[in-house]
Parts: sequence; structure tokens; C-alpha cells
Amino acid sequence: MNLSQASNISFRNLPLVNGVSNTTGEQCLGFSILNVSLLPSIDCICEIQFGPLSLGTFTTFYKLELNSNTEKYNACSVRGRYVRFKFTNSTGSDGTITSNCILTMDSGGTNIHNSNIVKSDYSSVLTREHSDLMSDMINREYEGILVKDLNGIVSGVTNTNKRNFWNLDNKEDPVLSTNNTLFVVSDSNDDRSGQIGARTITFEYVYLDADGNLARGLASGLVNGTTPQTLNVSGIAITHVEVTSTGSNGSNVGNLTFSGRIGVAPPSYQALNYMPIDLNMSKFFIGVPIKNENLIIKEINYGGTSQIIGKIRITKVTRSSNIRKVLLEEVVDGNNHYSKVECSIRIEGEIEYLIGEFLSTTTPPGGSVNHFHLTARGIFKDMSNST
Repeated sequence: MNLSQASNISFRNLPLVNGVSNTTGEQCLGFSILNVSLLPSIDCICEIQFGPLSLGTFTTFYKLELNSNTEKYNACSVRGRYVRFKFTNSTGSDGTITSNCILTMDSGGTNIHNSNIVKSDYSSVLTREHSDLMSDMINREYEGILVKDLNGIVSGVTNTNKRNFWNLDNKEDPVLSTNNTLFVVSDSNDDRSGQIGARTITFEYVYLDADGNLARGLASGLVNGTTPQTLNVSGIAITHVEVTSTGSNGSNVGNLTFSGRIGVAPPSYQALNYMPIDLNMSKFFIGVPIKNENLIIKEINYGGTSQIIGKIRITKVTRSSNIRKVLLEEVVDGNNHYSKVECSIRIEGEIEYLIGEFLSTTTPPGGSVNHFHLTARGIFKDMSNST
């Protein structure tokens, strides 16, 4: 069993079936130490493996015997571009396992068993290509901190047009000025009830409350193929989406677009987020802090597999005036080139939000496969009790 839908370095209550199973390989470039805690509900063996490709051959470097309901900690040297966990369950019964991981440049993050894993001044980065909505929402009870991945992915680059990280050639504003009913639509009718693709989704959104302040909500909804389907809530932004149930395909067959309905007769929609084919996860680099909250970013990671040269831009947008300020602009090449940039970015809640954009400056050769990623660890800090 390949646990591809739980393809996270960190995960919570992952189903652990009897037999052998493994997670999908996750990128760990630029780091030297993997600090890991593992908590299984049953006895099992965990092998921590490294390899050159996410779906390629992996080699076991660490083998841990885990006891039921007993947390185990280990600091492992990173031995490859990708890491995955292999589990052997010989008990004859199914169980679950939870893991928290922090990737660091040294061994300074090994004490992850402390309750306050993430501090406002913590310099380590928890990085992964896929996030988990529930396990991301950790530690708000500790120092008022919410930790979330900001992820961007762009693929299919064919020319030198500017792109957001979520949909080719789309330049619309991803944050509305007023609440509008939120919708989802696929470009495939296989994404709906009774079909092989995506059927239901869970999503995080931002909305204006009764007092006109920004608030964050979490809701679920249905996908109805190529027919726009209301998500039964209103908001100004959709910041994260996951597919939570599918048919036999195991993921979304088509590209899913999430939007706000800005016109009724005739209906018109403004795109707010995007989920590429087969990803099961929205991939738009956006951060929208709410009332009494600041978004803090200290490191940005980027890279890709492609034959393009271009720029990444991290842009701060002022909500009231739509004035845009470029905070970071880097010339990048996607030929298996991965880099990490240290920065100090603070986005003030309700006043500003953050987006990532990509600008290709060369036209890639015909037939080339082009993918580019942008990731940052976002710390959303509650400022209501700050002095």
C-alpha cells in the first residue's frame, strides 16, 4: 500500500495497515538534519529512507523499532534529495501513526518533544511539498502561533508570459473586496459524485465578519464536474483546499478552480485559487492574515525541474488601495536548481496580504517538461496580547 494521499513529512493519525506500507518521497534539499518524533498506536518498525527521486528507488539509512502508544525521537542526517518512511506492521491488526518532523541545518531542533515546537524566533524550517490542513493548525495555544505552508507550483510553461503560481496566464486579484458566494468547478466531469475523480473537498477561506473584520473559516463542499457548485459559504479569499474523498482515481481528474461569484445574471466568477490535475491540494502561494494577526516569513525556498530561466516575485498587496510592493525578486533557473533565501517579511493582518508570482524570461524548448515550486513557512502570530 502506497500512502500517497498522506505524502507529508509530518502527518497525523496516518492509517497503518497490517503489512508493509510507505509514504511518498518528500523533498529535503538544503537541509542537513531531519528531527523526527513518531507515535504509533501499535507495535511496528519504521525505516527512514532517502533517495534521488520522489518516486524512485529509496535506501534505508535508519531503522527504528516502535512500541504502541510510546513516542520515539530521533535526529537523522539527511542522506538524499528525498525522504520517505517505510512501515512494517506485523501485528495482524490495523493501527495509526502520527509524526512531527523539523528539517534543520544543524541539530539545534532535536527537542521537538517540547510542547512549544514553534517559537516566534525559531529559525528552523518545516518544509514539505504537501501540507495537511489539520496538522498545520498546531500550537495556537502556545504563544498564539499558527504555522502554515505557503506553497506555489507552476507547470506547463510554454512562453514568456507572466503567471501566478496557480493558473497559467491568470492575472486576476485573488482577494475580493467584499464577501461573495464561493464556488468550485472542474474541467472534467469525472470530478463529481459517483465518478472516479474528486468528490468532496475541505477548504480554508477568509471572510468579512459582521463587524467588517477579517476572519478565517474551515468548511467542506461537493464537486459537481464542469457545473459550478456552490460551497454554501461567502468570503473574500480561498487560501487552502484539499480533496477529502475520491473515486477509483484517488485524486482530482481535472483542474479544479475555486472562485467567488461576482455577478448573478448572467453569472460571472472571479478565480481565487486553483488545484492542478492529480495533486489533491491547492497550490497557490498566498498568505492572508486576519484581524489581530501578523504573518511572519523568515525563509523562502524555490526550485524546479525545467528548461526555463525566469524570476520569482514575492509581492505585498495593500487591501484598501490594491497598491503592490515587490518585497523579493530573484532570477532563477529551473534546471534542478533549488535555493533558500533568508528574509524578514511581516504582513499586517487586515491591512495587507502576500502573493507569489512567476515570470518566465525565456521560451523553453518544445516538448520540455517544466515545473517550478515556491515554498515558505508562514508563522501567523496573534498580536492581540502583544505589548
